[in-house]
Amino acid sequence: MSFATILMLITILSTGARLPLLLIPVLLTIILFSLLTRQQIVRWGLGSILGITLLGGVIYHYHPRKDEIKWQDVVNFRQPDISNHDARLNIWAFCIETPQDYLCYGLGAGQTGNYIRHKYEQADWKWYLDLGLFNTCHCQYLTEVMENGIGGLLFFIMCWIALLYNARGDTRLPAIIFCTIFAMSMLTDDVLDVFNGISLWGAGMLLLLLLSRSQSHSTES
Repeated sequence: MSFATILMLITILSTGARLPLLLIPVLLTIILFSLLTRQQIVRWGLGSILGITLLGGVIYHYHPRKDEIKWQDVVNFRQPDISNHDARLNIWAFCIETPQDYLCYGLGAGQTGNYIRHKYEQADWKWYLDLGLFNTCHCQYLTEVMENGIGGLLFFIMCWIALLYNARGDTRLPAIIFCTIFAMSMLTDDVLDVFNGISLWGAGMLLLLLLSRSQSHSTES
């Protein structure tokens, strides 16, 4: 289990994506706290968090895509020049501009792309239309609320909580790691709208199922 966890962390870091800048420190914190007793958490918890935060700073400093992150962009939505501005921020800005369009009942499954494309046409953002930046809103939670309404989003989140709630024994830590990876990844991508995301989700669920069955057999014997 420890080897698999280390291999997973190395694989995440080797992707070159920006998400590991936050994901790796969070996962290390979860793993560390799972190894400590309640008394040890109180005694060493603050120091452990500090150490992992410093490690996160080192990862950020040497990350190959560090220069692409501009924190001022977070408050500067809708900047046409995508050479100096993350396109996701513009997409999110258009999506959340009129929540009354979808908050109660949703737009319907698969309608996010049409909605975003219509927004671009209204704003005359032809370059985003030409680039095809309307097929996804790059946030699974936003997609869920846009297509299924606030009730659909809450149901989606409850399904993940139910997975954690029903994980027992040796299955608990892998379930927490699995859900954390997806929960954070879904902040910036429609993970479950692409084959790679669905295949990884399926592989993770199969692993958790096998671990759960193995634990059940060992308990019965």
